[in-house]
Amino acid sequence: MKFLKYSFLLALVIVCFSLCGCQDKNLIQPNIERDNYNTGGNLTFVYDEISHVATFGGEGEVVQFYEEDIAKGWDEKGNRIGFQIAMPKGDIEYKTGSAYFEDKKLNLNDIVKLQEGQNMIAIFQPIIKKDKEKYTLKITWEDGKNEQIYHIVIASGTYFMEQTFDDSKLEK
Repeated sequence: MKFLKYSFLLALVIVCFSLCGCQDKNLIQPNIERDNYNTGGNLTFVYDEISHVATFGGEGEVVQFYEEDIAKGWDEKGNRIGFQIAMPKGDIEYKTGSAYFEDKKLNLNDIVKLQEGQNMIAIFQPIIKKDKEKYTLKITWEDGKNEQIYHIVIASGTYFMEQTFDDSKLEK
């Protein structure tokens, strides 16, 4: 009888290791913060670290409009918000990772920057639309690690700046 118990436990342990693997695929999910440039303007920002929901804006607040800026990697104009995520600690090969903001794939190699003090951060400055208030960001920091999911919410009552028209550029 003892032999059967030990055999069963041994088989259970072997199955667990084969399904889960010996290597940890989980990384600590870091918090979102506003980017250093406050992209989007003077917006209220709240992050709930339990639900991983970042809320931007509030009643009467305005999301700024930005033109294309090739130097910043902005290939289209629109209303943007900015946030950053400190990379999880440890020896991470982020160049093998990826991120998706909604359906748009982002290369972590393009958005991960070295910050003062040798901290690595991923900076996001996506375009958001006034007719959509919830967005999803999915990140896999390194190939083979578990995906981390963040939710971005634009608070109700938040306004969106319209594109300004510069009449000085008109031909006379």
